[in-house]
Amino acid sequence: MPASAPAEARMETGDPPASPSSAAIDFPTLAAHRAYLLKIARLELRDEHLAEDAVSDVLTQAYERRASFAGRASLRTWLTAILKNRIVDLLRKQWREEPLPETGEHADQEFDRLFDASGHYLQQPADAGNPAELAQQDAFLVAVQRCVDKLPKRIGQLFVLREVFGSDTDELCKDLQITPSNVWVQLYRARMMLRTCLENVGFGRAQPG
Repeated sequence: MPASAPAEARMETGDPPASPSSAAIDFPTLAAHRAYLLKIARLELRDEHLAEDAVSDVLTQAYERRASFAGRASLRTWLTAILKNRIVDLLRKQWREEPLPETGEHADQEFDRLFDASGHYLQQPADAGNPAELAQQDAFLVAVQRCVDKLPKRIGQLFVLREVFGSDTDELCKDLQITPSNVWVQLYRARMMLRTCLENVGFGRAQPG
């Protein structure tokens, strides 16, 4: 799932075939994207009320700023960018009050159990298949979302910012006031946990090492 791909390509597609001009944007047009935005907000914030409030704020802000929509990107992409900024504001506040730990926590112990004392896999992960083909399978996408939901909260939030919103390391460090090494470690852990979770539900099977 490359970080450079558009956000809507990494999540559920189904954007309307053509985006309206700014003059044609009314609130019902914006509200048609509410379910999509809620899906991303719930995945990132892991709080139903926060997600609902964030999406409502985004739709209100988009309506107030509709004259600035130039049509160079789709309306959904424009709304997703506004949502990203809103989510980053919320996460920055959350993380300031409850910083992401550099090490420790129960989830890290679970992660460490995947490796031996030398840092090698106890069981070698299998090739799960062709990523492009898997991305077209509804069952795989559902499994990915469920596995992301099982990630430790902060690690999951960081992963979604990277893989859904496409934030690069510099952006993550600046937006969330964390170090590059922290970003790399947490993203590595997220990917290994996701891979293990997907193997456990049948998308690739671990082979004896």
